[in-house]
Amino acid sequence: MNYLLIENMRFHAFHGVMTNENIIGGEYTVTLKIGYDFSTAAHTDDINAAIDYGNLYSLIQEEMKTNSRLIEHLAQRIQDAILSAYPQIISMETHVSKLNPPIEGEMEKASIQLNFTRNS
Repeated sequence: MNYLLIENMRFHAFHGVMTNENIIGGEYTVTLKIGYDFSTAAHTDDINAAIDYGNLYSLIQEEMKTNSRLIEHLAQRIQDAILSAYPQIISMETHVSKLNPPIEGEMEKASIQLNFTRNS
């Protein structure tokens, strides 16, 4: 399987359970690992045979604008939007991280990983 990796896209968004998270917002990163057959794109250099990662960023950016209390829900919405836009995706890992979550103590990030494999 061949993969497209798009790593550590960064967003400021307003997700969370705590009131201040919805007012001040926080920093999030999204990483995707997408499995699909890009042999035509690789051999022909044709952008139309590839998944446009600029469009992927735009899809994620739109989902980031809709507040979620949980990053689990956010990750699922992101994955659903991408799979809907690109039916040629065979497998996908979606990583969503909330940086410096508001807890008592120090934590770099809290992350969710969703895995998807299309049934043949």
